[in-house]
Amino acid sequence: MAEHMHWAREQRRQVYNQLIELHSTYMLTTITSGIALDRGQALSDEELQAIRGQYMKFVETGGRLDLWGPAEAVEKGNRLVRAAGAKYTAICNWSSALQQGRGEDVPHCSGEFQAATAADKEARNGFASEARSVLGSAS
Repeated sequence: MAEHMHWAREQRRQVYNQLIELHSTYMLTTITSGIALDRGQALSDEELQAIRGQYMKFVETGGRLDLWGPAEAVEKGNRLVRAAGAKYTAICNWSSALQQGRGEDVPHCSGEFQAATAADKEARNGFASEARSVLGSAS
């Protein structure tokens, strides 16, 4: 029984680490994209596809949380996935406004990105805190 508990804890640790690592990569990419957008540079279709690809890997890993739990970690992980998705949507909207010459929409899109970035950071902190709590416990 103790061996199984150790194995399950190791599986949790791996999926939690992978989720944080993928989010870190995604976060750096979105920060770089936000800088370009703030300079008035729309993103190419290839750049948007690359961001989407990173997000989809992140979503796939987030889906594995359901296997390992506990429920609070799953909920906080799902919150992080949703926040990262809102950030992707904000990037797409902002880039589209720039690409289509809708200058009047740019301030709103920039604000949407800033709000999504703050929510993403808060969700990451919540998940990381829960992961530390779960992994630090004996169960």
